[in-house]
Amino acid sequence: MEGSQGDNVCMVMNTGRLPSPTVAWFKDEEPIVSNSHLEISQDLDHCKLMVNHVTPADSGTYKCVASSVMGTITKKFLLNIEGKLVSSIYSSFIW
Repeated sequence: MEGSQGDNVCMVMNTGRLPSPTVAWFKDEEPIVSNSHLEISQDLDHCKLMVNHVTPADSGTYKCVASSVMGTITKKFLLNIEGKLVSSIYSSFIW
């Protein structure tokens, strides 16, 4: 997934295997609080992070962690605005 400065970038993780998960997002291991620039949303099967109007300062490693009584799913995304690269670099599920 590519993006240029000023674009909106959406990162999505499938949580369909987990009943009623608790979801947390992180950038470079720091918790993200949803706001007008970094919008966190969740439906029954997915959790999403929308980064609005990206800049090079938004570059970094993003991580989504979804947990429930059934286990934990983790997915990491590498965002590099200067290089116009967004990729999923790691995904795991722990029972």
